[in-house]
Amino acid sequence: MEDLKFSRIAISRTDAIGDVILTLPLCGYLKSLNPDIKIDFIARNYTKAILQRSENINSVILDTEVDNYFKKNKPDAIIMVFPDKRISLLAKKYKIKTRIGTSHRWWHWLHLNKRVDFSRKKSSLHESQLNFELLKGLEIDFIPELGEIPSYLGIKNKSKDKSTKKRILFHPKSRGSARDWPLENYKKLALLLPQDKFEIIVTGTEKEEEIINQEDSQFFKDSGMNNHMGKYSLEQLFDFIGESDAIVACSTGPLHIAAIQNVFSLGLYPPIKPMHPGRWAPIGKYVKTLTGKSNCNNCPIPTNCDCMKKISPEKVSSELVSFFNSRDLQE
Repeated sequence: MEDLKFSRIAISRTDAIGDVILTLPLCGYLKSLNPDIKIDFIARNYTKAILQRSENINSVILDTEVDNYFKKNKPDAIIMVFPDKRISLLAKKYKIKTRIGTSHRWWHWLHLNKRVDFSRKKSSLHESQLNFELLKGLEIDFIPELGEIPSYLGIKNKSKDKSTKKRILFHPKSRGSARDWPLENYKKLALLLPQDKFEIIVTGTEKEEEIINQEDSQFFKDSGMNNHMGKYSLEQLFDFIGESDAIVACSTGPLHIAAIQNVFSLGLYPPIKPMHPGRWAPIGKYVKTLTGKSNCNNCPIPTNCDCMKKISPEKVSSELVSFFNSRDLQE
């Protein structure tokens, strides 16, 4: 980073868990260029526990504390990975020297002085790669290959206890951020996995548990699944996922949490852009995605998505068993 002469950079991404996780490699790459640079990550309180696990982030600044942060620790540059009108305005107010963001937000033309022209919707790149486009505002023209991305995460992984049963997590709901796999398919999958070999635990929030009970009051009965919904804080969930062996979920935060901790992450996706795995697959050492073969553009009700139904429990079970058989052979 010789040409930049920066000692502190703020990265602003004030949206959801998966989005924040897919921004971590950007921080890791900047650290690889200059290990002494200070990286402050501006985020919602909801994602703070995850950001604190990355070795590449020096401090987490809550979006509610940005005004005070700029007063006390004014960075040399800010990268608005997620457009936030208020934060970009504050960056201008406090005269942050280099203010970077996409050129596709009108307020960036008022508040930022480095606007990068690229389209996330039209690109074939993965979300984690697309974030690197913003580095052009720092005169860096580099996008890593997708296989390189995990090396920039900076997450320390715990060693897992070896037990007789493999712990598989089901995370059925996404709070509307993705298209969910039908509850009936999770039940069928649970019955396909031998209970003497696999411990199946369902995770999610209390609100998601209420939704499941409304949709299927028999969901947890006679399927061998253990209900841990609403049991963990995000920090506790991060550790619990990291101590597990696999997770099955649609494109949601816990799937990304599992992937960065080298937990086998089996993601279930629709083929439609921009929700497809080419854009939103988790990043990590043990990742597999499945998509149903159907035309999602014709789904009249996204919550009853035909292409998600087309991902069979048998196929998911086969992928899980295949992974564990392969891992056992390697060990």
